[in-house]
Amino acid sequence: MQPCIWSRWENPEGGINYMANTQRRPIKVLNALWHLGIGGIEGLLVSVLRRIDREQFQLDFLVTSQFASYHDATVAEMGARIVLGKQRINPWRSQVDLAAINRRFGPYDVLHCHRHYSGAPLLSAAHRLGIPIRIAHSHAVRAGEGSAPARAGFAFARYLTRKHCTHGVAVSRDAARSLFGAGWESDSRIEVLPPATDFAPFHAPGSRAQVRNELGIKDDELLVAHVGMFTDTKNHQFIVQVAKAINQRSSRFRFVLIGDGPLLHPTSNLVRSEGLADRVLFLGARANVPELLLAMDAFIFPSKVEALGLAVVEAQAAGLVCFLSDRVVPEVDIVPELLHRLPLEAGAAVWAEAILLHSRARITQAVALNKCLASGLNIDTYVERLEQIYASARH
Repeated sequence: MQPCIWSRWENPEGGINYMANTQRRPIKVLNALWHLGIGGIEGLLVSVLRRIDREQFQLDFLVTSQFASYHDATVAEMGARIVLGKQRINPWRSQVDLAAINRRFGPYDVLHCHRHYSGAPLLSAAHRLGIPIRIAHSHAVRAGEGSAPARAGFAFARYLTRKHCTHGVAVSRDAARSLFGAGWESDSRIEVLPPATDFAPFHAPGSRAQVRNELGIKDDELLVAHVGMFTDTKNHQFIVQVAKAINQRSSRFRFVLIGDGPLLHPTSNLVRSEGLADRVLFLGARANVPELLLAMDAFIFPSKVEALGLAVVEAQAAGLVCFLSDRVVPEVDIVPELLHRLPLEAGAAVWAEAILLHSRARITQAVALNKCLASGLNIDTYVERLEQIYASARH
């Protein structure tokens, strides 16, 4: 498949035509990430693009994937460029690449880097090129950093990141510590900005019966959901073991796994080998996650490590009882009445017991949604803060 590079507003002379009804050209923001596929970062950036004032801000995306991704067409339809770049370790090569991109599509006012440690060379290159606003954005928590040479490399990446960024943003305190180091709180450039969601789709729970009917779920069956990429940190193997433990006590349940990823097929094979093929449904990557969650009863999220877990926020907006590992950061705790935290070390049987005992919500979905709306984790508040940071390029 050919690399996807879209360019809007370019004229034959290589200049750029901007919207005529602005006195100044839009502030030009280059978001650097790996791809625009299914994922929390990617979905959040698409939501930002939908809501940001596109007369004042032009958002482009620098990706390294050689293949077309899930959100490519949506982003292109909204007028953003997708520029194919390379993942460089060498800062000098990064500077050469970024300089060429800046000449062709820029000049950029903001580099917003979402690549964690591997974004350090790009931030360094942007500094040398004179891009005024350079944002290092931490969306992850690294569980382990391996050997001594690996730890030294990560420490150097942190040093470069803090040296060359003008702003540091993290989805949680743990994510801030991961990218910026233990002393991040004393650095006025760094802030915690939890990712946000659009709560509007959670106002219409009328499709519950229809969704359950389409999935072949009876009214009296317990429906437990998980949303997330099929990766090791999301711990799908543990979810299967919990389903197995519940199956030993009751047949009136189903697990619904929503998402895609490298461990999808191994997980599916494990489900079949455990005799749970009729108990666990794989729905793949879905655009209608809110609609699906509103048809569920409970939510399971046994992550081994989690920077935030926006899916947990959405599950609370849907009024679901949530069973979380104690490794999920507390920034997601919005509706205490819905949350049950359990250690992974307790084992699948304990989790199964908790789900069977506490899977019915003690409050209504409307009450839960109102608490989510009051939390500040809505997309409009998030976009407003990003606009403030981007606009500082004018100062």
